Amino acid sequence: MERKKLVLFLVCFVLLPSWAFTETLDWNNPWPPSSPFPQFVRKDYLPLSEMESITKFRSGVGHDYSDQYESKRSMKHYYAPKPQYREGNGTNHDLKVFSPINGTIKDIKPESRILSNGQFQGYQIHLSPDNYQMFDVILFHVNYLAGISVDLHVTAGTWLGYADMRESYTSDIAVACVYAAPPVNDWGGPPDRGLKYLSVFQVMDAALFAQYQKRGISDRTQPIISKEFRDAHPVTDWMSYNPDDWVVLLPAAPDAANLAPTLLLLDQ
Repeated sequence: MERKKLVLFLVCFVLLPSWAFTETLDWNNPWPPSSPFPQFVRKDYLPLSEMESITKFRSGVGHDYSDQYESKRSMKHYYAPKPQYREGNGTNHDLKVFSPINGTIKDIKPESRILSNGQFQGYQIHLSPDNYQMFDVILFHVNYLAGISVDLHVTAGTWLGYADMRESYTSDIAVACVYAAPPVNDWGGPPDRGLKYLSVFQVMDAALFAQYQKRGISDRTQPIISKEFRDAHPVTDWMSYNPDDWVVLLPAAPDAANLAPTLLLLDQ
């Protein structure tokens, strides 16, 4: 990985503020802090066999993507695939994207990043998990298939489209929820609840996490920088490559094709 190019690609986005993503959430039923987070992520949104590394939650990679309870950190995960899918090889029609959950597509919107050819770098897809409408799973930079539309119900593993890897090294995923605690950062919303970002590993079921264990992630805390550590060690330079921000996956086993998400028919 060419580190300087990686940093450049990750920071050259025209960004939308985090509050622009909140309209897809059910704000009437915030998640109580006393309850464990549900594990509704059942499939990888990208084929794990094709991934080389993943950024840690609360990393200093890319740009500030923080919520109403924390600030100045990247509270999502960037997935770096094998070289044939990225850098000068990146296209918007090779690396498949799948629904990680059983749920409903709540929104599809153009990304804010503009490529050198003047096109948007794909679309954001917002997915609401069945029975957990206070959560939102956000897939970034997707070239979605014909037939994929707002209000469509999908099952975990449904083929949604392709990752738009043009002029890019990574693809990213975020998980948001409405949290029943007074927010620290006031965005003008309710005083008793706020937008909270989670690591996808916090809402991933045991069967899927077992596949990451085979790639060297021993426990769910490994791809997460703790809030306490990040508070004590704030991000001061988004332009520098820091290996501590990344988890490098072990090489996939010879039968790794079996680990890829199952392609299911659309549930219409």
